[in-house]
Amino acid sequence: MGLFGSEPKERQVLTSITADEMAAILKDMGFSPEISTDSAGDPMIRLPVEGLKSLIFFYGGTGGRYESYQYSAGFRMETKPSHEVVNEWNRKKRFGKVYLDSEEDPHIEMDISLSGGVQREYISETVRTWRAVFGAFLRHIGY
Repeated sequence: MGLFGSEPKERQVLTSITADEMAAILKDMGFSPEISTDSAGDPMIRLPVEGLKSLIFFYGGTGGRYESYQYSAGFRMETKPSHEVVNEWNRKKRFGKVYLDSEEDPHIEMDISLSGGVQREYISETVRTWRAVFGAFLRHIGY
């Protein structure tokens, strides 16, 4: 903006984010996030997508501000996807890393770095990307 005003929210360059700031962005987008803490004591957000639970974990934190975050979701399934199905996703898709846990249930994660600085709109775009990746993954594994 001008010399005498501050930049509007959408134009601010963010190199870190708090859980409260992320939750506000999610609420502005029409989501109902819930902030809690993970097993390490760091903030975590429960983010319902397509009626299912996904999580946001925060990393690289100092003073409650975090330089990166990760979208994550896991699915308990009676009919487990094969390693070939998981490998096919990882080979063909750019967004979302997929793996099978110790019980052979599928998980998907997507890491986001704020290094170098981003605008608020970029963070909103990562939410839209996660939602699209989440839905595509569900279809891919036949959930």
